[in-house]
Amino acid sequence: MLERLRSAANAMSILLRRQEHLAHQLANLDTAGYKRDRLFLEMLQEALREDSTYQTQVRLQQWLEPAQGELEHTGGQLDVALLGPGWLAVEQAGEVLYTRNGRLHWDEAGFLRTSSGAFVLGQTGPIRLEEARWGARVRIDGEGVLWLEERRLDRLRLVHFARPERLEKLGGSLVRAPADMRPQPDTQTRLRQGYLERSTVDPLAALAELIALHRLFEFQQRSLQTADGLLGRVTSEMAKL
Repeated sequence: MLERLRSAANAMSILLRRQEHLAHQLANLDTAGYKRDRLFLEMLQEALREDSTYQTQVRLQQWLEPAQGELEHTGGQLDVALLGPGWLAVEQAGEVLYTRNGRLHWDEAGFLRTSSGAFVLGQTGPIRLEEARWGARVRIDGEGVLWLEERRLDRLRLVHFARPERLEKLGGSLVRAPADMRPQPDTQTRLRQGYLERSTVDPLAALAELIALHRLFEFQQRSLQTADGLLGRVTSEMAKL
């Protein structure tokens, strides 16, 4: 009976985590460059207890799906979509991170930033525009080179990863590379100015899964209540003996 209570409680905890994960995905339907990911259970250890019941340790792992998203035309001068496996290198709080969100803008000091405020990195560091050029029209070619009329300003730092599914999501469209996975310079990805890559979340599939998880949670909740009631009755009857 105690094992049933424990199993139901563990299952409900995992289902809650999966529901939160799906809710987060749905909240990023309109986030440019957002990549959906999936949760899976990883079994760490299984052991036999003294009461002859099994104890299984599991944890939830995330698996990013780096599929190409559809392109949306915006006409924005500093909007850029990535076609290929590459990621834009950016800097936030002194750390190099990566994104596919090409919604960029100049800040008041002339630095090129993402919509989340991260510095966009070029070949030598954050890309910055001279004050005298703040009103100039910028062209971004297919290789990520920024041009001010006929003058080359810098080139966006594009990288790719051997196993992008292992990238750690930080919120929105930002990701972090694991310590054992180094980025490599990317030469395959092409950029399209005036476009953004749309989120790869499928709203209908995510909503259907969310409903299914809610039903599973209710089932585990009823099971937990039933087991708790039976345990209470057993305890009460034993007290009369």
